[in-house]
Amino acid sequence: MAVPTREQCLRMLEKAGCEESVIEHSKLVEAVALGFAQAINENQTDLVDEALVTAGALLHDLGRCKTHDIQHVVWSVQLAQEAEVDPAVVEIIRKHVGGGLTPYDAEQLDLPAWNMIPNTWEEKVVNHADSLV
Repeated sequence: MAVPTREQCLRMLEKAGCEESVIEHSKLVEAVALGFAQAINENQTDLVDEALVTAGALLHDLGRCKTHDIQHVVWSVQLAQEAEVDPAVVEIIRKHVGGGLTPYDAEQLDLPAWNMIPNTWEEKVVNHADSLV
């Protein structure tokens, strides 16, 4: 799958069995993240890919259909990969936890030793939007 549309993302959340509160949270993260993206793009035309932001924001908590603890990020990444979601969206999902985690910090939380520090604009705006929401 390429970058899923907003409608495809919402169907994925529903099909996975995410609670309505998780879906509503994801929609709010999307709105805030898109606000950041649009503000950035006003000054730097098309610097932030809004389709990636939409998909990443909506799917960042996909794994909450399995658990509500910190391991939800592992499930979110796994479920997105199984659905063949674009790798750039998977990276947004991977890097949405906290303000970002180093591999060492991730291991301390019993997560895989992933680099979870947001690097791209899309990763940053979703991470920060989720932290605010």
